[in-house]
Amino acid sequence: MQARCPRCGAPIKGVYRVGKRSNTYYVAVHMDGTQHYLGPLHYKYGTRTNKIVVRGAIDVNRELKYMEEITKAITEERLGREDVINALEEIMKATAELITTATQKYPETTAALTPWIEYMSRIIQSQ
Repeated sequence: MQARCPRCGAPIKGVYRVGKRSNTYYVAVHMDGTQHYLGPLHYKYGTRTNKIVVRGAIDVNRELKYMEEITKAITEERLGREDVINALEEIMKATAELITTATQKYPETTAALTPWIEYMSRIIQSQ
């Protein structure tokens, strides 16, 4: 299976580390020789100033990790009341979009998602 660029999805020759000062960055080199900057594994300054670890494009699972960290921030009460409400609204919007996209793109996911949707509906109705 051909490796793909995390930024654009084009086939790549490989991912290379580039050291600058005390930091390490990653670059994807495409088959035609062009490059995409993927950033570091973690952005040091961005992580210090946020409640989550800010990741570079080299981490292809960063979105899932962000969701986990946001959930952790909410459940550990690191966010205030208004932030929790805003986070939940955004999570619900994103979940609705993800379900819609997934079921349109991959109809077979409907069977796997239906029990979760029913479960969420029961939780919401019981509140």
